[in-house]
Amino acid sequence: MFSLSRCPICGKNELFFYDRYDANCCLGCNVWLDKNCGDPECPYCSNRPDTPLEALFLEMPKQDAHIRKRWRRDNYFHKESGKLRKEKRLRFLQNQDYK
Repeated sequence: MFSLSRCPICGKNELFFYDRYDANCCLGCNVWLDKNCGDPECPYCSNRPDTPLEALFLEMPKQDAHIRKRWRRDNYFHKESGKLRKEKRLRFLQNQDYK
């Protein structure tokens, strides 16, 4: 759940309150803003991962290999150099068809 306050570290990201761990965090900085209580019996702090993104990763459902591969193909745009090579190759192939 996002709150209206801003991160005190970066100042630009909204804080995220993680109900499961009863703690505020900044996903942009990838830090917990609330310290652990130190109690090994605490249901919140004792199971909290080192970083908020690790906590989000642990909550992702397990997927089959073909679903992960499809997601990587669909999100190919994040690899800028790969995207540029692909566009260059497509332009080359299109020019070969006209000759």
